Amino acid sequence: MGKTPILIAASILLTLLSTLGCGSGSGNRQLQSITDNATGMTQIQLTATGAFSASPKSVTPLPVAWYVTPAVLDPPVGSVAYTLSSQPFSTACQTGGVAVAVAPQSPSAPTTGTIPSQVWIDLVVRHTTTSEGGFVASLPQNIFCP
Repeated sequence: MGKTPILIAASILLTLLSTLGCGSGSGNRQLQSITDNATGMTQIQLTATGAFSASPKSVTPLPVAWYVTPAVLDPPVGSVAYTLSSQPFSTACQTGGVAVAVAPQSPSAPTTGTIPSQVWIDLVVRHTTTSEGGFVASLPQNIFCP
């Protein structure tokens, strides 16, 4: 009979640890969306803000890779390289061009790597989704000339 209280206490402790995740839960923190802020007329400057699933919920500037695509683009073959930067991105205005910010969902992902070509096409070229294959993209930002 002396073992019952120990088993109950151990059961409660295991339940609490599994519920709390033995920590703050930041290991599950994921990027959910990216918004961008554009300023300028002929020279456009963009800054990204990320919304996360756990605290801190908002990060500005968010380290992202910026891609500027013209109205017509031949899709790449193979993967597309990315390099994350939290610096504002500047580009000249382009008639028909759009800018898209892309970042891995995981905050602990490498700052350089590759995005599978189909994921890049869906996120950056076709804009069919804003989250795919472990990556998140902003909505396309028009960079039209005035």
